[in-house]
Amino acid sequence: GDMIFTEAQIAEMNQASTRGLAIRNNDYRWPDATVPYVILSGFTKVQVAVLQRAIDEFNTKTSVRFRVKDNTDVDYVGIFPGDFSESHVGRIGGPQGLTIGPNDYSVGKVIHMLCHALGMYDEHLRPDRNDFININWRNIQAGYEYEFPMLIPSELIGFWTGFDYNSIMMPGESALPLTHICRCRRSTPSHFPRCLF
Repeated sequence: GDMIFTEAQIAEMNQASTRGLAIRNNDYRWPDATVPYVILSGFTKVQVAVLQRAIDEFNTKTSVRFRVKDNTDVDYVGIFPGDFSESHVGRIGGPQGLTIGPNDYSVGKVIHMLCHALGMYDEHLRPDRNDFININWRNIQAGYEYEFPMLIPSELIGFWTGFDYNSIMMPGESALPLTHICRCRRSTPSHFPRCLF
C-alpha cells in the first residue's frame, strides 16, 4: 500500500473512538494547515515540475499551504524518488519521507500522496465502501490487511460528502496492488480525479 502507519496509528485505527477518514488526532495534524517540505535530489527537471504543479494545486485551490522548509522547521516532509509511492498519514514529528515511485509522476498521484501526508486516508476505507466496491480479501498480500479497515462514520470529520468515485483519494482501477483487490460496483473512477477540498 501507499500509506505508512506508526505503531501508535495502527493501535488508534483499531480503537473505534479514534478512527476517521481524515486523521482525527490533532497530534498528527500540521499546525495552521502549513506543511514545510523539501524536494530532495534524484528527480529530473520534468519530475520536479510535476511535483511543483501538485503543490501549486494545494496552494492556489485550498486553505492548505505547502512551503519550502527553512532552518527553523523541525517537522517537515522530505519528498524523494523511490521504488514505489508511500507516505506517512499525517504529521509524525521530525523529518518524514514521502516517496514517489517511477510510474507515479502525474499531478493527481502526487496530490494523492500529499493528501496522505496531510492525514487523509484512501476513499476505499470509508464505512460505506461495501455499498460501492468489493474487497477481494484473498488477493491482499499477507501482512497488508491493515490497509483495508472500514472507518467509523461518527468519527469522520469535515468533508463527509458520500462515496466519491472521483475523489483524489480513490485509487483507480490501474492502481497497484489494488487492481485485483478493489472492484467498483456501480461506476468506474475517473482518470482525472478531483480533490475534496
